[in-house]
Formats: sequence, structure tokens, C-alpha cells
Amino acid sequence: MCYLPTQLQIAYDLAHDCDEVNLVLNHCGVPSIAAGEIDQWSKDMKKLSELPNVICKLSGLMAYCAPGTSSQETIQPYVDHVLECFGPNRMVWGSDWPVVNLGKGIQEWIKVTNSILAKLSSDEASKIASFNAERIYKISV
Repeated sequence: MCYLPTQLQIAYDLAHDCDEVNLVLNHCGVPSIAAGEIDQWSKDMKKLSELPNVICKLSGLMAYCAPGTSSQETIQPYVDHVLECFGPNRMVWGSDWPVVNLGKGIQEWIKVTNSILAKLSSDEASKIASFNAERIYKISV
């Protein structure tokens, strides 16, 4: 599911009505990081996380920063919130390539991701990095 932050209620309605289907919310719900808007997005993401069939994709955040400001420090409040809401069992990592190049590129996103995951247990980090995706998408790597 790819929705703008102003459309997260629509995402909720879809996920609620399709409760037997796992749905992956792309780009952490596309927060308006450049505009510094976090309050309504936070509430809507919390509400979405209450539906057990919604999985959050950790992707896209660097591209939503104002030009020249993409950094772990800038995105950390958004990362912390989705981790708190969805937990490592209901998150998957995404490269967001080639859109990630709107920020500082894939290598920077991988570096930032490694730093984010290093704060978690190795089991939690592995779930977000690959294990959850294998389970959700029913693939074996």
C-alpha cells in the first residue's frame, strides 16, 4: 500500500476491510519530513499499527527530507515511532532504489539502516532486514 500521509485513513479502511490479507504499507506511510509534520502522521500510523494485518516497510524516508538534509538524525523520530508502533515482527526493509537517490543514495541509506538496526537485538535486526520479508512474501533466499 502506498498512500500519502493525508490518505492514511483510506489505508486504514482498506486494511480493516481486508483483514484476512497481509498488507505492506510502503515508505513508512510517506511522512512529510521536509515540512516537519509528524503529529497527525504519528496518530494515523499508531491507528494503522493496531490492525495486525498491516506491515510497515522501512523505506523512502531519506527521500522525504528537505534537499540536503537527509540523515539518520533527521529521520530518527519517524523510525522510532514506526518501531514503537509495529515492532520488529511487523516491519520489512526496502531499498527504495532508485528513488533513494533523491536523498544521498543507496549507500547512505544502507549505512543509516545498519546504524538503525545496530540498536536492536540481532534477532530483531534480522527480522527487519530479511526474515520478515521472506515470511510475508513467501520466498526463500
